[in-house]
Amino acid sequence: MENKNTFWDHIEELRKRLIISIIFIAVGASAGFYFSEELLNIMEFPLRSRFQISLHNPYIKLITSSSPIKLVFLKPIEAIWTYLKLGLIAGLIIALPLVLYEIWLFIKPGLFPAERKYVRLFVAAAGIFFVIGGLFSFFIILPFAMKFLLSYGTSELVPMLSVEQYVDFCLQFILSFGLVFELPFVLLILSAIGIVSPKGLAENRRYAVVGAFILGAVLSPSPDVFNQTLVAVPLIVLYEVGILLSSMFMKRREKMKEQSP
Repeated sequence: MENKNTFWDHIEELRKRLIISIIFIAVGASAGFYFSEELLNIMEFPLRSRFQISLHNPYIKLITSSSPIKLVFLKPIEAIWTYLKLGLIAGLIIALPLVLYEIWLFIKPGLFPAERKYVRLFVAAAGIFFVIGGLFSFFIILPFAMKFLLSYGTSELVPMLSVEQYVDFCLQFILSFGLVFELPFVLLILSAIGIVSPKGLAENRRYAVVGAFILGAVLSPSPDVFNQTLVAVPLIVLYEVGILLSSMFMKRREKMKEQSP
């Protein structure tokens, strides 16, 4: 009977946390929808601006197009649906810290004090890296991608971008790079469960470099070496960070084993 009651207590606690999280998301989505026009204006950054990287001063320069392409909508419901989508995504982003906190409150009682510290660090670092990946994609990769892809327009082939398809294209890029920037933590998890080891990762570094440039060619729509390198270099750095984190974790594990009776 005690186990049964304990189980239902967990279910009730989970239901409570889910309801609170949904309320946070709903409030965030409402605020996001209210500012959806401003959000769409921000989403148009890759269409009208891009950063130019140079070896000479100024090393980074913001270039703005004098005649950016205007977005259109092809279905009566497309514009309002895009605003709703942007509002919902903004709501998720706004509510994410609070939702993660609710998840933390749910799992915290089942963790040891030492585990709580590492879980907090892991979640915080993974979240920060995801945001960095999304920002890197939006401000660096997407402007180059849009410039290259739209360069195929001619006098007979005029680019006309649907607002829904454009927003979806940008969101897919942002999500993809956000997930790619989780590479160090994926390697850390794989090391923790014994699938890979820091030594093995270091020994196969050359294959990782080749893979990074291949992935850079896939993720970057531009065929020039500069843009592919722009994607590949962060991947290589992330791989090295993954090796470092895995090594630190394994050393910590060995130290704890030595201290255990």
